[in-house]
Amino acid sequence: MNADTYEPKAPRSFEERLQRLCGESAYRMPVEGRSTRPGSLPAAHQLAAALGMARQGKDDVGPDIVMDMVVGRTNTAGRVVRTIAAAMASDRNRAARRCRAYMRIIVWASYASVIGGLRQDQLRPSEVAQQDWDLLTEAAERIMGCLADEALQRAERAFYAQGERRAA
Repeated sequence: MNADTYEPKAPRSFEERLQRLCGESAYRMPVEGRSTRPGSLPAAHQLAAALGMARQGKDDVGPDIVMDMVVGRTNTAGRVVRTIAAAMASDRNRAARRCRAYMRIIVWASYASVIGGLRQDQLRPSEVAQQDWDLLTEAAERIMGCLADEALQRAERAFYAQGERRAA
């Protein structure tokens, strides 16, 4: 965040609230949540529930991508890579047809890049041309970004539809 644009009274965005899922400590303050009323559930639980409510069917991996991006881990990598690789392999463009056998490797490299922020070009099989690798990894990264953005918007709507009033 740029220090020039910081406004101390501005409410936190949903993305900032999701960072709470990275973990909290009860070292100085006890963790909230002492009853079953919705307003007294821990904020991290409400945020995770909102991500769960953002899922649109069993094949929707957008919330999984968001969760892994927030916590910085690849907990759901297998599911995400299988789903996106299957969708990309069924595409009829030339690069996808040529690289169909290597699609999981391509999507895994893109997933690692999206989650970790580092390009994974060393994973490129020698049978895959550099041009195809660049095209398909870029496409997979964009697909993951779109799925994550859509899931984030649905989760935000679900979060505020719960009647969240306190600062999470």
